[in-house]
Amino acid sequence: MPTANAYPDLLRAASQLRNVELLEEPVRAQPESQRAFLAANGDVLATIRDHLRRPCSVPLEFVDTFFERHLGDVQLIRTITRALQADAELAISRGETTAAPRTAIELLLLSNGVSRGGLVTDALVGNGIAGTGLQILREVRADIDHDLQNEVLEALGNFDRDREPFHEIRTRDDEWTRRVGWQDEPLDTESFLESLGASGPDVQETLDLIQQVACAGDSNQPEALETAGDHRVRALARLLQTDIALRQCRDADGSFPSDLAELVPSFLPAVPIDPFSDKPLLYRRTSSTEFLLYSAGPKRFDGGGRLGTWLDVTCGDADLLLDTQHV
Repeated sequence: MPTANAYPDLLRAASQLRNVELLEEPVRAQPESQRAFLAANGDVLATIRDHLRRPCSVPLEFVDTFFERHLGDVQLIRTITRALQADAELAISRGETTAAPRTAIELLLLSNGVSRGGLVTDALVGNGIAGTGLQILREVRADIDHDLQNEVLEALGNFDRDREPFHEIRTRDDEWTRRVGWQDEPLDTESFLESLGASGPDVQETLDLIQQVACAGDSNQPEALETAGDHRVRALARLLQTDIALRQCRDADGSFPSDLAELVPSFLPAVPIDPFSDKPLLYRRTSSTEFLLYSAGPKRFDGGGRLGTWLDVTCGDADLLLDTQHV
């Protein structure tokens, strides 16, 4: 029987997934592996999808045995993420432009649910899940129809609104550490991430985050994590919202607007704010059929829409665009 909190029900469902080895490297990206896994798990995935529509938060316990036990939960959440990702990737390969965005929305729901009420570890896991969902939406954003565009816009707005602020998670993590007397030991980050089942790209992304801290010259790691994690996810979600709204405006009016304010209120409820700069996202219409849309990134200045890797962005050598390479 379902509990009031969907989190333990998600774990229970994840433990029932069959043939999970098909989700592991190097076979997980192969369409035949994805098809076989999805064919074997349609019933469980339907249950997981039902749970994702329910209230969800980490059932945190203030005891010193919690963290080690919780790593097993993280593994199960990772399996759910991989399963939904396989579903979306297979849909994209088949040209199913309705199924993939809806699966991406489910990943965003999962991201918020497994971060809310948890520790910094949970926030980082949630950021990775959100990144997967946002990547899917970036890939298909030009191909979704008007009705689904509205559904995606609403989902992105809800995702942004419902995210627990990182500073609240950090405060809770500090309180948990104090109350249980947890002593952090020197951490081999790469080995730790791999112990959680992170793949090469996931590991590299977090190592890039650490490089960002050094590049920024900021010794306040919690703030750097907030900027590189929470801010990046929020920025990408808002860039996607704005990108889709711009496409709707073009379809309705025949051209892109000269200013983002023209999207309000017909296509967006308000001008989207860049979480890095607390100013509107940067936008330029370059022609009636083209535009530049980007975030100032952690360095908080307008670089003119320069495209680069995420590491370039964090070091101030590029702006954050939807097409930024994130690993």
